[in-house]
Amino acid sequence: QGDPYAQYNLAKMLEAGQGIPQDDVAAIGWYRRAAEQGQANAQFSLGEMYLDGVGVEQDVVVAYAWIYLVVKGGVEAAGSVLEDMELELGSEQIEQARRLGEDYLRQYGGGE
Repeated sequence: QGDPYAQYNLAKMLEAGQGIPQDDVAAIGWYRRAAEQGQANAQFSLGEMYLDGVGVEQDVVVAYAWIYLVVKGGVEAAGSVLEDMELELGSEQIEQARRLGEDYLRQYGGGE
């Protein structure tokens, strides 16, 4: 019914196979729905799945952009993930990821 917290919880259950068959691809879809409504946990989880290439093709730029939203929303602990990523990314990738993160911020808001 559009509740981002319920969508996030369903995604977690699908990712873990908790009470339902494990399905990373379906989890991505539910994380995305919740993330696009500003749900910080979903934004972070979606970023992690892109970072690890779980349920989606690995894309470190998209991963960074989703996690960037969480940091911009005030979850300072997520900043350490971005710092770790920056050690592995080139300056062009970081710049591209931040631009995409700013686009996401305008579209979806920083997670809370």
